[in-house]
Amino acid sequence: MSGDASDDILRRRLELETVLSTALCAALGVEDEEFDSVLLTALEKVGLLVRCDAVHLFTLQPDASTLELSLEWVVPGQATLSEQFRPRALDNYHWLSGRLRRLEVIEVPKVHQLPLEATAEKLEWLTAGVRSLVAVPMARGQRLLGYIGFCECSVENAHSPEMLELKSRTAKVFSALVESRQKSAERARLFGQMDTLGRQDVTTGLLNLQGLQAALRTHALAADRHTEESLIYLQIDRLDWIADSAGTTAVESVLRDFAERLKGRVSEETVLAHLGSGAFVAMIAVPTRSETSTAAKFESVADELLSALRLPFAVQGRDALLSGSVGIARAANARDSGLDIVRCAELAMKHSQSRGQNQVCFYGPQFRPRAAHLLTLETALKRALEKDRLKIFFQPVFDLREGHRFGAEALVRWQDPDQGWISPAEFIPVAEQAGLMIPLGEFIFRKAMVSGVELLRNEAPGSRISVNLSPNQFHQPDLMRRVVQALEESGLEPGCLQLEITEGALVRDLERTKLLLRGFHELGVKLSIDDFGTGYSSLAYLKHFPVDSLKIDQSFMRDVTTDSSNAAIVRATIALANNLNLRTVAEGVETREQLDFIKDAGCDLVQGYLLGRPVPPEEFASSSPANISQLDTKAAKKPAAKPGLRVT
Repeated sequence: MSGDASDDILRRRLELETVLSTALCAALGVEDEEFDSVLLTALEKVGLLVRCDAVHLFTLQPDASTLELSLEWVVPGQATLSEQFRPRALDNYHWLSGRLRRLEVIEVPKVHQLPLEATAEKLEWLTAGVRSLVAVPMARGQRLLGYIGFCECSVENAHSPEMLELKSRTAKVFSALVESRQKSAERARLFGQMDTLGRQDVTTGLLNLQGLQAALRTHALAADRHTEESLIYLQIDRLDWIADSAGTTAVESVLRDFAERLKGRVSEETVLAHLGSGAFVAMIAVPTRSETSTAAKFESVADELLSALRLPFAVQGRDALLSGSVGIARAANARDSGLDIVRCAELAMKHSQSRGQNQVCFYGPQFRPRAAHLLTLETALKRALEKDRLKIFFQPVFDLREGHRFGAEALVRWQDPDQGWISPAEFIPVAEQAGLMIPLGEFIFRKAMVSGVELLRNEAPGSRISVNLSPNQFHQPDLMRRVVQALEESGLEPGCLQLEITEGALVRDLERTKLLLRGFHELGVKLSIDDFGTGYSSLAYLKHFPVDSLKIDQSFMRDVTTDSSNAAIVRATIALANNLNLRTVAEGVETREQLDFIKDAGCDLVQGYLLGRPVPPEEFASSSPANISQLDTKAAKKPAAKPGLRVT
């Protein structure tokens, strides 16, 4: 190669690197709709640098078999391939597909001389006016993403090694860009599906809590003085009995059947919702100018709903008779109490439950002391969130096989200035009913992840920060987006975060759960089933969900060394997890005997007061031993005050 030619190649190589670097930087800072524009600009500059008449970017669709022309650039006056090309199976091109799947660079100096097995390729290229080309596969690892075709339409050309190097370099950079685009598109697709499911209960087809709240806001805007509204809250009893005897599929069948019965018993204007676990809601409005009192009309509708419930349900070929409890809250009474109408109706329903089966109760003054307490607690919780009074503490988790700490679980604590330490068993349900789980969840994520970055610096490789998700928080439609945002803001690697989810939350909406867990798994976030053994414990769900570990509920650990039943359950859970290639975590370990038992049973990870109490992040490193071998053999004693508060 002459000196001038060598200088020209060097100049083109430097210019190409500038073009590709610019494209990479630009792609990171644009929205999806601008992404193609960035790629097209780069294609044009690359085409001019490598002296082509056209550059075509073909990508494989998610099925890994359909080829699509995503972008193309052609010199002025040259016909575009997009005018004739439609998505088609890659295997239609037998000659081309085999070489691309082997990730070979394909050089075609003369298209008209292609062999007989390349007839389909030759016909298409000649029809498009292509006389010579180079096809360079785009791939990540061994996975084919598509290919870039560098075409010449005016001459037949043998491509120099230097030009082939430039084209291969282009394909490598575009591989990264295309993969990024595909992941973004898949994530957007998952978000879209989850948003669609976000307002609808998948089991019954009725509105869920999110959809009901939107409907309530609409009704509030449309309300007038000639109508009175009320909310009827019906809780089905004995669903646990059906789940235990016939399984969750039978429960879902009962819920669907009852939803259909309700639709046939109420007017089209009635808003129906299923809030989960057999809790159904009907929002109705009746005229105030009527001979029949509004209270009588509301109670009549409630009786109609109960009568629909009292009809037998078919469960595994047998008739199952169910009962329910009903609470009714009038919109005016709810406004007077300062509580959400759903919460008022639920309080009335719980009073009905205390009176026996198939009872109806209106929300009234007798509930105001309890309502006042809940309102006070809700107000205090809102203030605590606003003023950053909630704190995140960390309890160490240990790897039993290696002996070292394996990260920590994040626990929320609340010490109110007026009420002192408040149990999560009291304030978490208030947060869920008041719609505070989103801000509370964001607070926990933000604090746990920010503190976790520093906390994990001194921990063993692979250590994680575990964060509990409450059932209501898990079913928030934009949970994935919020987790991703929290990760990005904190700088915590996705693989260092573990989400703990209860069995009940997982099985409440199976289709959405599969989508959500798949999204977390692809992101790299670890997933654990919390309190395993207290809910459904179904192998069918385990094999369908991409979980990483099972957490043995502490109720089984309390008497594990003295109760043979608890010991058998713990050993069976560990064996089950091992067979499914899942890790096991034992919580609530308080004595050396318990520790020795689970270690002998083959448990992987452990936490409890024996190994370390929940502490602020700045005290974490010094509050527990770095290795189990340094552990004091005496049983740990729980502190009398300031217990670790855990979101469950």
